[in-house]
Amino acid sequence: MSSDVADPITRLRASLAPASGSELPEHAEPGHRSRQAAVAAILRGAGDDLELLLIRRAERTGDVWSGHVALPGGRREPHDDDLIATASREVMEEIAVDLSTAGCELLGALPSLLPMNPALPPISVQPYVWHVPRGIDPRTSDEVAAVAWISLEHLRDTAHHLEHRLVTPDGIERAFPAIHVGGDVPLWGMTHRIVATLLEVLDPR
Repeated sequence: MSSDVADPITRLRASLAPASGSELPEHAEPGHRSRQAAVAAILRGAGDDLELLLIRRAERTGDVWSGHVALPGGRREPHDDDLIATASREVMEEIAVDLSTAGCELLGALPSLLPMNPALPPISVQPYVWHVPRGIDPRTSDEVAAVAWISLEHLRDTAHHLEHRLVTPDGIERAFPAIHVGGDVPLWGMTHRIVATLLEVLDPR
């Protein structure tokens, strides 16, 4: 295997779907921009030292994702030209990172997804993957209580994998795969699904 193929960033460039900004999966309702959202999986580093930027959302009344570990991102607004613009705007608003900065590269898109929990809004979420220089300095905001760079090796390590259990509004206890990333809130739900897909692209079986 050549060093270029072995390099994870090169592999992502080759394996991810091209990012057009106009991705519209079959489950999305055409014309309903309020039902679309985009998130940014932001990587830094190289080789075995790649890290993923995670945020912990601020506690907000009425926000179904309040306090969750997540990727920066949010709903598409009417003034967003496309979903790439949505992700870029949300990243700037939430963590003060300008993804148009020199050295920031949009590597491609992961498959879109819907929440599996019927209690959550039926919003189609489009993940994009960026690689950024180490000098990028994410910050907290009114929407984000904490930011952290987590190594991909940590995310892969099954010693950090667990089940997150909760009782749904219909009274049924459900278990979701999760990853301990520090603190008292694990990475689970849609963000876990996105991270798992990203790791599968990097480490195909």
